[in-house]
Amino acid sequence: MNGRVSAALILIVLLLVFHQPVHGDAQEKDMVLVVLNNGGKIKGVVADHMESGVVIDVGYGTVSISFTDIKRIDPLSGEKKSEALRQWQEHVRAVERNRRLRSRKLEEHQARIKKNLKEKAELAERSRKEEEHGIKFEDEDNILVEVVLNGELAEKMVIDTGATTVLVPLSVVEELSDIGALPEKKVTTKLADGTEREGTPITLRSIEVEGLKVENVEAVAMEMPERRGLLGMSFLKNFHLRIDSEAKELILKEK
Repeated sequence: MNGRVSAALILIVLLLVFHQPVHGDAQEKDMVLVVLNNGGKIKGVVADHMESGVVIDVGYGTVSISFTDIKRIDPLSGEKKSEALRQWQEHVRAVERNRRLRSRKLEEHQARIKKNLKEKAELAERSRKEEEHGIKFEDEDNILVEVVLNGELAEKMVIDTGATTVLVPLSVVEELSDIGALPEKKVTTKLADGTEREGTPITLRSIEVEGLKVENVEAVAMEMPERRGLLGMSFLKNFHLRIDSEAKELILKEK
C-alpha cells in the first residue's frame, strides 16, 4: 500500500513538473532531485516518465529509474535549481567536448593510417621498379623469351629493339578471344634490318614477360613466316634494358 501511495505521489510531482511552462531556453528546464531508497541522489532534467518509472537526463546521458527504487522526487527551485542547472549544463558541455576530442583523435588516427599505407605502397612500388629481372638466353643475336598475351595465351617472341612496335603473327592473333574482327586499316612498320612490313594495328590488353606486365600495348598483326612474333619498343620502352653477354642474360628493370 505504501508503495502504491509513494508511486502516486511521485506521479503527481512529475505531472506538476511536466505541466510547468517551458520556453525552449536551457534556463527554463525543470531540474529535479531524485532521492533513491538506498540513499543515493540523482540531479537532472525529467526527460520522460512511464507507468513503471522515470527517465532523467543527467547531462551526459539518461538514466531510467523504476518507481520501486525511488523514495521521492523533489523539484528544484531558486538557488538549488540554478546550481543544479549549471552543473547539468557543465556535464552537457563536457560530454560534447569529449565527443569532439574523440572524433578529432579518430580522424587523426585514420589519417596517420592512410598516410602510412600510402608510404608503404609507394615504397613497395619503388622497390618493385628498382628490382632487376634477368631472362636467360642462348643466342644473343636472337633472344627468345616467353610472353603471355592478354593473360591467356603463352607464346615465344624475339626481343627486337629495332622494331617500333610489337609484331604478332596473324595465326596467334586469331587465337586471342577478345580481339574480334580486324579492321581494314593498314600501317607500315619498320624492322631492325631496315625493312618495312605492312600489317593491321591492334591493341593487346596486356603483355607479360617473367612477371613484368604492361597493359594496353600497341601492336601490329601481320602474316609472318614463323609463329614467333617480335617484342618491339611499344613494350620495351617501359623498361631499362641491358644485356649481360657473359652471363647470357637479358636484364629488364621498370622505368
